[in-house]
Amino acid sequence: QRLVETTPDGLLPVVSKNGLQPWQVYARPFDHQDPRPRIAVVIGDMGLSRVATDTELHRLPANVTMAFDVHAEAVDAWLERARHEGHETLLSIPMEPYDYPRSDPGPQSLLTTLPDSDLIGRLNKFLGKGVGYVGVTTLTGSRFSADKDKVALLLEALKKRGLMVYDSQVTRNSVLGIMAEKMHVPVAVNSLVIDEDPTPETIDRLLMSLEKTARIEGSVVALASPLPITLDRLAIWSKGLAERGFVLAPLSAVVH
Repeated sequence: QRLVETTPDGLLPVVSKNGLQPWQVYARPFDHQDPRPRIAVVIGDMGLSRVATDTELHRLPANVTMAFDVHAEAVDAWLERARHEGHETLLSIPMEPYDYPRSDPGPQSLLTTLPDSDLIGRLNKFLGKGVGYVGVTTLTGSRFSADKDKVALLLEALKKRGLMVYDSQVTRNSVLGIMAEKMHVPVAVNSLVIDEDPTPETIDRLLMSLEKTARIEGSVVALASPLPITLDRLAIWSKGLAERGFVLAPLSAVVH
């Protein structure tokens, strides 16, 4: 109760009076003294398919982070289920793509043309979809995430609510990561998408690439889709990760 406020939009996250931040309280426990290179994997588009979401939650290791689409049915129930299974969770919020409105990410999307008050109003409605998540991301906002003024407004709102942000790098022009660091908002930045080409050979090759990057940089983040082939390859790959000298980490363990 210390981490939420009751609003017309639902229960919204807040920093407690003694400084507890939701992103830290809801983070999956992790041994930060572990010296092994850290690999974080985020599964996007969760909640849109009941069968796929149920399978992912059941089969994948708990340290895999789940990003739930705010337009999915029963987002609150999925968030609760994911946390019960041990997964850290994000809200995936629809934001304006470059080819909007030809590509429409859905109702109440965050648009660069919105007045600031309307944008924050839409954000709050999405944040009220459930509780227990560590932060937000977008898998659609190629235009929005490149707009410095709108990104600054978004990050300030997330900072006040004690949330982190995951820059999925939906566009190479995204300023989410850079600006979050400047504004002292906890942030994790994606390095690659492992299943843009959903074939076993390509996924396995990119997972090996992740390991190389993690060994050099100390940590790395990858994004994946809830596809059956991705689930299969991730499940096999993760079983031998510790033997190869790596640790699968929740997203909160690789923030800047």
